[in-house]
Amino acid sequence: EQWPIESSDVRSAFLQSEIIDRDVYVQPPTEREKPGIIWKLRKPCYGLDDASRKWFLSFKNTLFKLGLKQSQRESCLFYFHKENKLEGILIIHVDDVLSAGSDKFLPLMENLRTKYTFGKIEQNSFVALPLRLQIEKDRSD
Repeated sequence: EQWPIESSDVRSAFLQSEIIDRDVYVQPPTEREKPGIIWKLRKPCYGLDDASRKWFLSFKNTLFKLGLKQSQRESCLFYFHKENKLEGILIIHVDDVLSAGSDKFLPLMENLRTKYTFGKIEQNSFVALPLRLQIEKDRSD
């Protein structure tokens, strides 16, 4: 298949995950500080030990609800079948998402982008520091 390949990152991914299930208190920034007041976090943030895991579980649950299945060999790889035919794949690394699929897969990606805020969507390119992959179509077609 010659599916279009798209990549993007989820903006402030950890803050878009589900509510954390433990109590974490932080001191407010100086400009918001009031005597005797501390803040209780509702969402995980960068720097918490379990923030990456909480984000991944939130994202994975959303993918399951959209009908994707998780690879048993690679936990960051998800795939979508319709009528016993592979229609799309999605790979996630922290907040970077790489996807490719048929026209039947595109509505799932649109639903995903309504749930989460994504950055710029790159076509046929994938950037993950320090690596940039560029996909070129076979010109013999």
